[in-house]
Amino acid sequence: MSEHQFNSSSLPTAHHDVTIGDLIGYLWHYRVRLCSIMVISCALAVYYLGAFTQNTYQAMTTVRLDPQNINVVDVEQIHEQFSVDAYLLNTELRVMKSPKILRNVIDKLELHKDPDFISEAGSGFSIGALRNLILGSGETKAPTDLAQTELMEALRAILDVKLIRETYIIEIWAETISPDLSVKIANAMADSYIKHQRDEKIDSAAEAAHWLENELRVLSSDLLTVDRKIAMRRAILESTSEVELQENADQIRQMRLRLADLRAQRDALKVQPPPQEGAELAESDIKAILETAETVLGPMEAPSDVERYEAILPPLQRLARIDFLDTQIESLERTLHGLTERISTRAADLNRLKELERAQSNTEALHEKFSNRLRETALQSGLLRPDARLLDYAKRPNQPSGPRWLRTIFFIISAGTILASMLIILWNLIEPVIRSTQDWKRLNTVPILAELPKLRTSPWQQPLPWWPATGSDSKFYLTELRTKLMRRFAKPHGVIMVTGCGIRSDHTTLAAQLAETFSTLPNRRVLLIDFDLQNRTLSQQLAPSQNSLSLQGMLATPEHEWSEAFTQISETSSNPNLNYLPADKTNGLPLDIVADTLLPNLLEHCRSRYDWIIACLPVAEQGEIVALTAELGDHTLYAVDNGSPQRAVVSSLGNLMVNSDIVLSPILMNMRGLKQPKNQRLSNFKLKRLQA
Repeated sequence: MSEHQFNSSSLPTAHHDVTIGDLIGYLWHYRVRLCSIMVISCALAVYYLGAFTQNTYQAMTTVRLDPQNINVVDVEQIHEQFSVDAYLLNTELRVMKSPKILRNVIDKLELHKDPDFISEAGSGFSIGALRNLILGSGETKAPTDLAQTELMEALRAILDVKLIRETYIIEIWAETISPDLSVKIANAMADSYIKHQRDEKIDSAAEAAHWLENELRVLSSDLLTVDRKIAMRRAILESTSEVELQENADQIRQMRLRLADLRAQRDALKVQPPPQEGAELAESDIKAILETAETVLGPMEAPSDVERYEAILPPLQRLARIDFLDTQIESLERTLHGLTERISTRAADLNRLKELERAQSNTEALHEKFSNRLRETALQSGLLRPDARLLDYAKRPNQPSGPRWLRTIFFIISAGTILASMLIILWNLIEPVIRSTQDWKRLNTVPILAELPKLRTSPWQQPLPWWPATGSDSKFYLTELRTKLMRRFAKPHGVIMVTGCGIRSDHTTLAAQLAETFSTLPNRRVLLIDFDLQNRTLSQQLAPSQNSLSLQGMLATPEHEWSEAFTQISETSSNPNLNYLPADKTNGLPLDIVADTLLPNLLEHCRSRYDWIIACLPVAEQGEIVALTAELGDHTLYAVDNGSPQRAVVSSLGNLMVNSDIVLSPILMNMRGLKQPKNQRLSNFKLKRLQA
């Protein structure tokens, strides 16, 4: 084994778009296999149904929803719950298969003890049944201790609830292996659903009654409080009669008149002018006399005192009168204020009493309404109708139903066909990788094959595919290869060295195809130099009979005359964009002359005259050719086969493959086990698969 170990992740890969047409054509190519798989799947389905399944029977009952049924709590709720809205109707379908109803049906029919139902629950397509079918291990045992959840899932699986469009009618279908069991389950489902609705209404009525009782207790307490407040207000109002209120009002009017008269008198006394006599007395003296009135008004001993007393008497009388009037005015104002407040308080009491009487009336009306609703709820709790009614009970079916057979057969055939198609496509996609892995491991003694990871870092877009053998496949392949090379060598100029390793490398055909391809490009001139004398394909296709110039002639011609020689080649060529310079038909060129003199000088001279120069070198049997192609060529194509004499030459390529591509020839292709179709052109899908 070589020191270069193979790494599968470094295989050259190509990305190609595969169309739907390619995929259909590829499947059509394997139509015989697919049809065989469908027949086998059909036979397997029939055998499975006949050996592991039993006949099933369907029973159906119908239920009608009644959205107009009146709810005792709120009429609008029932209309909202059972409106024609499709969402709410679908909600009822889900309610019918809810765990609560399913559990009621299981308990009512005791399905956990029914052997037919347990057998139905334990049957069906499963991995265990398929294993028994393949291994032929006896009959499956029916489980007898299924859990409650598994029982509900099994019951839900055999039920089918359907809503008839634009109606309130719901159909309940049950399908089991027993006709009697199907009838019982369908009818029990309808009864359980209707009972569920009745129970829901009874529970709602009970909750409404409880709520009404609580509200009535609160209202009764409010009524008692209002009654006490009204009694207090009435007692206060009754303590004062209307006569007293009228007398108080009259007193207020009289006191207001008296108050106005006293104020007028007081104002008149205040503005009265003082008397002439005694005007010389000061105000302090008058106050002193008033404070000592008893002393001053005592016995008069001297005539002067009498005269003085007579002089101060009028002012004293006026001041005393004013003081008396102020006292009366103040007293009348206090009395008037008290009577006014008394009358205002009585008016407020009257208004509050009216408000309390209105609140009492409203509370009594609400209390009476709630009492009537509570009595109605108590009376109707035993007469409630559900929102659904049973239209027809299920009847016992006489014949088994067939949809399960058809569904199972269709499912198995479809699954088998799809699985087989996927496996075929997957196998054909990974088959080249598997084969390549094995073949590359067998060929990993060749170091060049271990150097393939360098191609991924090379300037090429993708590595070249395999080269089929000769014939129509080879022609078609070369056409595809030319297209790839056109995209790869998209530069306006360059030198491509084409050589081969092996007897059947066909590198001359590859060189001719390249030259022909590039010559069809607009404004592109191509020179094809043929150093190989082993294969005369190029001379037969491209060299005109009148062309006498050859490589030997160029070697004998001085370099300053090469321009005229190439002009002559252009004039005598049948294709003005493609010039052909062959080797002599009888004498080959020594490799040392080619390596040292002719080829480097030719390339240097022709780079300015031609856009593309394609040099077809002999089959590489010595290391000089390998070194020469890697040194002088911008791009190098190696057509490699698996001939044993060339293994040493291929081994010498080594690290020179950085700007190179490998074209595998038919020997290596046949070694991979790829058989060539006879008289059949390669399809796009197969070609892309080969390229990948």
